[in-house]
Amino acid sequence: MATRVTTLWVLATVKTHLGVTTTDKDTDIEKCADLVTEFIERVHQRQYVNRDRTEVRDGDGRRTLLLDHLPVNSVTSVTIKRSPYDTAETIAAADRDTDTERGIIRLRDTTYTVGFQNVTVVYNHGRGAQDAATLPADVYWGGLDMVKFVLDQKWNGAVWASSINVGGASVMLKVDWPLPIKELLALGRPRV
Repeated sequence: MATRVTTLWVLATVKTHLGVTTTDKDTDIEKCADLVTEFIERVHQRQYVNRDRTEVRDGDGRRTLLLDHLPVNSVTSVTIKRSPYDTAETIAAADRDTDTERGIIRLRDTTYTVGFQNVTVVYNHGRGAQDAATLPADVYWGGLDMVKFVLDQKWNGAVWASSINVGGASVMLKVDWPLPIKELLALGRPRV
């Protein structure tokens, strides 16, 4: 078994971080690592592990197109359908410039013809492969700590409660993430 290819870590890395040497908890570890990665990406509004993407967009008559996912590692193809009756025209790499950090593809000699869903871009984006040194360290290690925190709670039978009433007394408990995980979550900012 293994984590998904879009998860921040391979299974062996997570098991090492957790100090697990057996295979009996692999399913829990895989599910948790996959879900923590999804959670981090949702909070941060970006995907960290490299993946291929196809975006179909409306042409707007301009020379530039802003892609949805950053950073851009490579652009495989850009095609524009000039009219509903034409076949899609492939824009050669020599006829376009790509700003990989900002995710902008600028056409040199033409525009993205105005149309509905007439522009298709196939590209690869992300900060690196699973366990790559190019992944942001705070996301990588904070995410591993989050996996550990969640699985420690599950495996050790922790009870989550917001208040306890005993006799006439009431006690409020504040269950909170450990500091490294709180810092990781604070990093999530909407893309501007």
